[in-house]
Amino acid sequence: MQLHRTLIGLAALVPFLALTSAEVEQFEIFPGQATWDSSIELPGMSSKAATRGRTDGEPTTAEGHCCGMKGLGGATIEVMCHPETVAMGKPFTVNVKYTSDIKRPVDVHVDVLNAHTKAFYAGKWEEFDTQAGEVSLTIQMPSWGVEEPFLWKVFLTPRGEPFPNMLAETGFVAHLADYVKNDCAPFKSYGFDPPELANNVKTVDFVALQKVPAVLTPGSQAMVDVEYNLVGAAKAILSVALMRKGPNTIISSFADLAAPGQNKVSLPLPVPYDAPKEAVYIVVTLTPDGASWEDRLAEDRTYRTKMAGTRMRRE
Repeated sequence: MQLHRTLIGLAALVPFLALTSAEVEQFEIFPGQATWDSSIELPGMSSKAATRGRTDGEPTTAEGHCCGMKGLGGATIEVMCHPETVAMGKPFTVNVKYTSDIKRPVDVHVDVLNAHTKAFYAGKWEEFDTQAGEVSLTIQMPSWGVEEPFLWKVFLTPRGEPFPNMLAETGFVAHLADYVKNDCAPFKSYGFDPPELANNVKTVDFVALQKVPAVLTPGSQAMVDVEYNLVGAAKAILSVALMRKGPNTIISSFADLAAPGQNKVSLPLPVPYDAPKEAVYIVVTLTPDGASWEDRLAEDRTYRTKMAGTRMRRE
């Protein structure tokens, strides 16, 4: 099987996502390839916009991404308050709120980078175990070396995951000055579980990684524990893949038919003898039987794994 068209996005190169149930019966491992089109520019967003779902890759404007992609996040994040200007060596506060379709451990992040060089200037995150929350993060800019234009990232990730694995993302505009103008009033962050979202775990399509090996050994078979809920299709394919982080190409993969409703399964993920010793991630996807990647129902991934003999770092 070959990938016949170019797809855009970090997970867009997984050809097994379009397998039919008949093909799954004889499915094992095959290589995949796709192209990341770096010439595509994503539009900016307003300073207090909220996004649902997620987008892939790095923002290409100082305002950040818009247009969350279907089936990847199941979350929203919104900036409630941000300063108009920030200053070197001075603290400032950003207040945000989030919701998630399903309850899972999450981190709320606010980062500021140089929009051109992507140099990291400052940031902070806070951990939550609730389905929603309002968060107040006080951050201090470095005392030197800060230059505009800024790239402000406000995003939600599964616990311990880096920016490429965000569940939802937004941004805002604040400029550099000699003082902090119109700073936000800090408050004690809090999380809560909205009653109206409590039944989502049974009524929405989702897939969530529960347990993955911290270290992958070439020539072995890794077991990946997954929880999922299938309500949006009569028949679907549950797929797992080991991916190269840099070129975002497939190393190995496995797919099987998904049972309707809420289920927990362990999926075997082959780790080839010649698997590259480089940064990797694991992605799991729920796709209607015979549908394309663009029609996937849900997706989850983790960067908290590594090939034996390599290092893993939080980004």
